[in-house]
Amino acid sequence: MTLTLQPFGDLVVHIDDTWNFANGPISGRSCTSFREVVWDNDAFRARSVWANGSYQTGPEVAEPNIRVLFRTDDDTLVYLDYLVRVHLPTHVLPVGSVGKSPALLSGRLEIDESHPLAWLNRTQVIGDGTLDLSAKTQSYEMYVLRWPGDLGPTLDA
Repeated sequence: MTLTLQPFGDLVVHIDDTWNFANGPISGRSCTSFREVVWDNDAFRARSVWANGSYQTGPEVAEPNIRVLFRTDDDTLVYLDYLVRVHLPTHVLPVGSVGKSPALLSGRLEIDESHPLAWLNRTQVIGDGTLDLSAKTQSYEMYVLRWPGDLGPTLDA
């Protein structure tokens, strides 16, 4: 079986506040709230109704765990949870800097089983993200994993 990556739009996380626990039982823990998360793709346009994240960081790597509940333009609820890995020293460099590294996202979706997009419940999404500290955004180019015979719409050959 061959897996393919189907482009699945852009996901933009608008960062609000962050709280850090530098000296807790798990050092490097932080929590972040998001002002808004927007996801535009060929299947839907969605805005968050609730979103937050928690993070663990070490000297070199950060691992955010993000949860978002979206409402699409047709009023469908879409739940996304995802993990991210970043090389922290190079990920926080200004946009356009030589050596800036991406945030690598792996996530899963939950949609009502009666909805035509329910096929997304059986696959995963991945993303390639860029942090812009001046704009307070984390923007991802999103992809959905596809394979021959999956339940999604037919892929163009």
